[in-house]
Amino acid sequence: MRMFLLKSKLMTANKAFFLFGFILFHLFASAGTITIESNASREIEAQLVVLSNPITQQEKIISKSALSKSKPVRWELTVNEITHFYLYCDDSVKEIYFENNSQLKLFYDYNNKSITWLDKSNEGLNKEIEQLNESVNNFITRYFKGFAGRLPQAETKKFIEQLNNQFSSTGNTYFKIYLHYKKAYLERISGIRNFRSLADEYLNKAPFLYAHPAYLDFLNIMTEAYFELLLAGKHGNDIRTSIYEQKSYSNLYQIMMRDTTWSNEPIRHVILLNGLKQLCYNKEFDKAEVVMMLQSAAEKIKLAPLDEWAKALYKQSSKFIKGNPAPNATFTNADGKQININQLKGKPLYISYFPNAGVYAQTELAKLKSLNSRLQSKIIFITIIDGLPLDRLDNFVRRGTYDWMIGVMGKNDNFKEVYEAGDFQAFYLIDARGNTFQIPAEAPSTDVEMQFPALLKIKP
Repeated sequence: MRMFLLKSKLMTANKAFFLFGFILFHLFASAGTITIESNASREIEAQLVVLSNPITQQEKIISKSALSKSKPVRWELTVNEITHFYLYCDDSVKEIYFENNSQLKLFYDYNNKSITWLDKSNEGLNKEIEQLNESVNNFITRYFKGFAGRLPQAETKKFIEQLNNQFSSTGNTYFKIYLHYKKAYLERISGIRNFRSLADEYLNKAPFLYAHPAYLDFLNIMTEAYFELLLAGKHGNDIRTSIYEQKSYSNLYQIMMRDTTWSNEPIRHVILLNGLKQLCYNKEFDKAEVVMMLQSAAEKIKLAPLDEWAKALYKQSSKFIKGNPAPNATFTNADGKQININQLKGKPLYISYFPNAGVYAQTELAKLKSLNSRLQSKIIFITIIDGLPLDRLDNFVRRGTYDWMIGVMGKNDNFKEVYEAGDFQAFYLIDARGNTFQIPAEAPSTDVEMQFPALLKIKP
């Protein structure tokens, strides 16, 4: 905000300086390359994707090319900073960290549906991040089961020291930040340090890193359920008054500012939007009042990408009222048959919608697989993937061993429009009578299963 206080002449000078710097960068920055080879006998599509909106998990295609044994892919790229990409070959995916001068070479094995490094000497940053993630994931898996969701502190301190020693020679700034937030994540889930000191060091006094995976993981674990703590604390009555009487998001934000735990504006918005979403189905609150607050949020929030997220939450929450008939809509199944939502009455429905078959979709699908294996006799699970062509759907389902109804958006289908899905992943609960139960619903990864007991009590 301080930039708007500058006088116009200084602003003009800054713009000229920025433009000059931009031109110099593109004149002298050394482009890097990503080369992909394959043993595929037929052409498949290779895509390089970046998260355009990590908060809402939207992806943007940067490059795409046909790939086969006789037709390798070579992309030449220039980036302003180290960039986190996803490489898709058919339905396989691999994370890539790319910087100028990178010469990355990969191989897509069509038979095993896997992407591996072809030239390990050029892995660099990617190798270090893969090693770090593997070490952290193995440590968490080893200890979590026996410690009721909290890592043992003594062992965690030793492990963090091991990470410091293992990666002490790394000079890459991006990796240092990555390691910084991985250690913070471990400190949080082990309770080594108190919440306030973690918030101050790692979030309040740091920039909001929209495109940094390790930062976002830590942000999520720090802010989840925080709004519930506000409601239960000394500001709870003021929050209720703001929702029921003022109906002003600006007023609610001012109350949030009283909680000195957070001094970072985007983080405050993340906490409030997540909290309002949860309140839509909290018995203590009238959903109509919460929807009015979300409308105010959609009008007041100007920070991208949070502004688009607020608008999407408002559209969904205002259109669907618990107990009202869920609107009919269509999608296309793997057999190419158009399916009507209203044809599926008799059991509750849990519908998951994804704008593409990217890494976030596949993460949620892995959790859906577990839910479906346990509850398929009681709940109908449906997944709709918008960006997946019908001719690739059958292979996608077989490769992932998904054994519930998975469809796509066909040419004449209208689920995306009717259910206000837009370009965001979205989740929907419909009861056995065909009425709205919870829209927007929680994702498989954010404990939607907590809603199932009440959902199953509603009989056809």
